[in-house]
Amino acid sequence: MKSKKGIQKQTGVISAVDMRQKKYKIMYAFLFAFMMILALSVIIPTVWIFLTGFKGSQEIYEIPARFFPKEFHLSRIGEAWKEIDISGNILATFILAFGEMAGMLLVCGFGGYVMSRLRPKGVKAVFVLVVLTMMMPSTVRIVPLYMSFVDFPIGHFSMLNTYWPMIMIASANAFNLVLFKNFFDSISMSIVESARMDGCGDIRVFFHIMVPLSTPVIVYTALRSFNAVWSDFLMPMLVLSDQKLQPVPTVIFRLKSTALVRINNYMMSLCIACVPPILIFIFFQKKIMGGINVGAVKG
Repeated sequence: MKSKKGIQKQTGVISAVDMRQKKYKIMYAFLFAFMMILALSVIIPTVWIFLTGFKGSQEIYEIPARFFPKEFHLSRIGEAWKEIDISGNILATFILAFGEMAGMLLVCGFGGYVMSRLRPKGVKAVFVLVVLTMMMPSTVRIVPLYMSFVDFPIGHFSMLNTYWPMIMIASANAFNLVLFKNFFDSISMSIVESARMDGCGDIRVFFHIMVPLSTPVIVYTALRSFNAVWSDFLMPMLVLSDQKLQPVPTVIFRLKSTALVRINNYMMSLCIACVPPILIFIFFQKKIMGGINVGAVKG
């Protein structure tokens, strides 16, 4: 790639000058082959699941196995949809996703604002504890969290068969909190001071100054939170015994043990479950790929 002045711009790890040497050409070929193997290891199983969803029941068990189905019939999607019947669970997943997204934006946004701008006493110690929780394995927290949701310490009531456990966990996301704090640190303090001179309190500064300037980090964390619901399995499995309330990943897992669902329809259900995250990535890929950098630079 060349700039307007004709100077070649480096866009990769290995520059054009390095590529003139044989050792760098070999290194490039090795890295390319390695990345191709990694890509195929992800793409082939996904394509196989998609193609299996269009196969007939007898085709799946044929020996030798066929990679492509004999015929493609789009009516297979409708047949699978009627058999698996997860329309209610898809709606439940969207409700849970929006609940987690709203809770995360409220708690992490306010938390990042307090740590970045208000800075009460002890905020540094709290921030260190928040960062330390990011280093803790998530499996360590499962048992204490489940015990708290079975018998909540304040009021001694159960949160089972409600969405509150997942919303509370998503709201207390340490990574998003740190991301908000770092982004708020990058906003010029003169803007905040000008708003305070005009009579804005801390709450008005947050909603009228910080939030409009924080669109990149808000969009990225919201998309990240929304997408996480479609891969969240363990906690909904533990706290939601009512199948009508369960999100799509949990329901699909339960379909695996149901003899009434054929294997090709089960594979089609996996394809259907992948559609919302794929659409989110297609329409917002620039926000998702570039959003991780929004809280990395301090002004």
